[in-house]
Amino acid sequence: MISSVVDYIRKRDAERDKKGTVIEFDGRKITREEYWNLVEHYKNYFLSQGFFYGCGKPVTICNRNVPEYEFMYMALLELGAVVSTVSLSFFMSDIKRHTVDKGADTIVLSAEYITPELKKVLQDVNSGKNKIKRIIFTSAGDFRSEENEQKYNNQYNFRNLIDSLDLPTDIEIVYPSEIKNKYNKNFNVVRSDNPINLLDYNATYSNTGGTTTGIPKCAVHTHKGIIELLKAHENDIFPEFPVKEGDKSLLLIPISHITSQFYALLLRRASGADIIYNPGAFEPDKITKALVEDEISDVIAPFGLYVAVAHSPLKEGDLRYLKPSCGGEPTPLGPTKVVNDLLMKAGSEPIVIGGGSTEFGSAIMTTYGIAGRENETGVLIPNAEAKIINPSTGKEVISGERGILYAKCPWQMKEYLHDQKATQSFYNYTDDEGNIWGTNNDIAAVTGEYKDKPIYSICGRVNDFVLPVNGTKRYTPGITFSDDKNSPFDKSTGSILSSE
Repeated sequence: MISSVVDYIRKRDAERDKKGTVIEFDGRKITREEYWNLVEHYKNYFLSQGFFYGCGKPVTICNRNVPEYEFMYMALLELGAVVSTVSLSFFMSDIKRHTVDKGADTIVLSAEYITPELKKVLQDVNSGKNKIKRIIFTSAGDFRSEENEQKYNNQYNFRNLIDSLDLPTDIEIVYPSEIKNKYNKNFNVVRSDNPINLLDYNATYSNTGGTTTGIPKCAVHTHKGIIELLKAHENDIFPEFPVKEGDKSLLLIPISHITSQFYALLLRRASGADIIYNPGAFEPDKITKALVEDEISDVIAPFGLYVAVAHSPLKEGDLRYLKPSCGGEPTPLGPTKVVNDLLMKAGSEPIVIGGGSTEFGSAIMTTYGIAGRENETGVLIPNAEAKIINPSTGKEVISGERGILYAKCPWQMKEYLHDQKATQSFYNYTDDEGNIWGTNNDIAAVTGEYKDKPIYSICGRVNDFVLPVNGTKRYTPGITFSDDKNSPFDKSTGSILSSE
């Protein structure tokens, strides 16, 4: 019986080549066997710090784009801890909200992020009732090739940088490379209970972008939910999904920068891909070099491709292996067309306009397999369902008409953390059979068909929407589309959509 996300991935990996490469990072190659040994090493570290199987402890991680965080993710998930990812901008804006308010007493933080501003926001982190127990600082130099690791780390004096923060004395400091350098040494494991069934445990706290409300929220996903997302992409269920063992997937930007990207990483790991960590973040020249020289076939967070493609001298045939598909908020048609023209000129398939969300485990639709695609969001991933609802009537629209996209799938979030009102607002539609559906307020229509499946196109997102609730209606002042077009709004009828 599968007992956790990591258990599921381990069992799929057990049938694969142990000597095969599963991570590449700036000249370093890590085999599948070495990978799982490193996960075990980090798990033993956390056990030595008082973590235990089924601990349920949230850990806040704000990271650079480096493999060490993946080892920590997997180790923490296997113990039943909750991985809470947060981008640097959110972290700096309200550190308490993203740590102690979530119950975290451990922070994992890139030492490269240390600035005078960081010192200021950390000064009062332990001023309230809840406390931070430890901060694990890491270096983006670790797990590169030996030559590149030394060259990178020699640029910094991490100990002086960290000491300059003048952290409260009750916070334990773990300096960069400390955990890594204890490899093959025994940790003093204080509690090592037998693994337990974690399926109903929370696995991740993922910060949403707050596109609709302007306020980021925290979506909670369970082990069971994430496993269902991974299962939906198995070959016999979803043959169009192109990522197979040995395929090269480029991880463009830090996992915590776009939090739903974490699920995309787990999906590639479960599929047996060789994940190439891009050390250059948004540096177009380094992204382009990786895309071309490493013969990348898949990209995690493909919106990052826009930066590379729009600023790189790609030539015909450079991207002949690439087959990107994209989720995310819809983008303006103009820039999308420019980038897609460049992609296709270089031999790739287009990205197209995406449609996904953290609440639905990053996506419920994909364009894989659809030929000649342009502005389609895609077809539903196996086991996902969708309805397009007229917000005035609460009824489904006919094919081709616009409405609000509602969806449900086995891997959708359980709730917004500590926010019952927001959770109820998200899951606000119940059909005649009693099924509850969720929405991100995306405006969509069915625009075609692929293998007897409807093709959906998401054309914008509303700030709010009209919905009959107990005989009353909630209205929006208008619909804001990503291409800056607005639909008419008529309060007298409640109609806020047009089919034009």
